[in-house]
Amino acid sequence: MGKFFNTVAIAAIGTALITIRKKSKEKQKEERRKNMRCEFVDGFSQEEFNDAALAAGKRIKRLYDLHTDGPYVYGSVRSQSGLSTWQFMIDFNDYGHVTGRYWVFSDNYDSVIPKVVAERIKSSIESI
Repeated sequence: MGKFFNTVAIAAIGTALITIRKKSKEKQKEERRKNMRCEFVDGFSQEEFNDAALAAGKRIKRLYDLHTDGPYVYGSVRSQSGLSTWQFMIDFNDYGHVTGRYWVFSDNYDSVIPKVVAERIKSSIESI
């Protein structure tokens, strides 16, 4: 019985090491993507991106601030009660290009507002 448990333990350790290595590679890949300097050279200018972001936020009543900084979109949203606010950031830097792929970071992952804004901007990017 001892050999069986040793084999199981070795297999579990091996699986854990593989998982750690995969996560490490994913983290490195994500860091490389984030650290690439994004330039608007693919037919979609910074001004068009800014305009797309502002247009994406229109008609969302609880969204009270939306601005861009390069390929990043920052938004502030009033809670449903109106007593507090929360923020989100949408990262459109896809290895130095604005392709329509995005990553959302939010204080409130239950809300669809950041995704709605991101999808509207994505549509604008893909239409050009």
